[in-house]
Amino acid sequence: MKKTTSPTGAPLHTRAEGSGVKATESLPLWRYLDLARLIAILAKKQLPLIRLDLFPDPFEGSVLPSYDEASKHQQVREYLTELRRTYRRQTYVSCWTASDHESEAMWRLYCGPRDGVAMRTTFSKLKVSLPDSVRLAIVEYIDHADSPSTYTPDMLWYIMRKRPSFEHEQEVRAVYLDQTDLLLHTARIRHDKIRADPSAAIGFDWEPEIVIEQVYVSPHAEEWYQDVVQSVLERFAPALVERLCWSGMREMPHF
Repeated sequence: MKKTTSPTGAPLHTRAEGSGVKATESLPLWRYLDLARLIAILAKKQLPLIRLDLFPDPFEGSVLPSYDEASKHQQVREYLTELRRTYRRQTYVSCWTASDHESEAMWRLYCGPRDGVAMRTTFSKLKVSLPDSVRLAIVEYIDHADSPSTYTPDMLWYIMRKRPSFEHEQEVRAVYLDQTDLLLHTARIRHDKIRADPSAAIGFDWEPEIVIEQVYVSPHAEEWYQDVVQSVLERFAPALVERLCWSGMREMPHF
């Protein structure tokens, strides 16, 4: 993973509306992950951001079909398409879920069947923990077929829009744009000068013990699993030990 301590990426303007979620200072944010990823974050004291074009959804960062149709010139359309693809390869994202409570779907999607943890913080705490070149914004879910054909040159607009099929994620994204190759492309430098394979992920210096308010153990984990998570926290982030607890979904019903 490429380490970035003093990023010089392009400033992206924050969007704070989408899917009815308001970006209040106290908005709870959740990050569901397996134990290996938790250890990496704690041991390196870095927040990892993954390259956008490596996400499984092929629509990430794409435009509405009507946008391309609005351009009458084939060369213009081809140039803008290649530029957007370059944007995708130069954009790095960390995904969080905005919710007042845990999500069964997110436990199943992003953790193993019997393991995993969730880190909870707030919008304001995550925002202040990030460098100025990383922007925190709420994803808006739109139907590509029904959306208006108004075009915007702001690439963040496309990065922060997803199809309604993903609305259950209630996603908040930390976004960083690495301009290294983008500037070359904009200047129409030969493609052989552009890196064939940008870093798959980058990491920003981050203090989990300051940012994270609570660490939850998967409701589907065995009893011994909490001891393992606790031993990890004791070694890499002792201040988080007292903030470790079982998922509230582990409670048994009363009949």
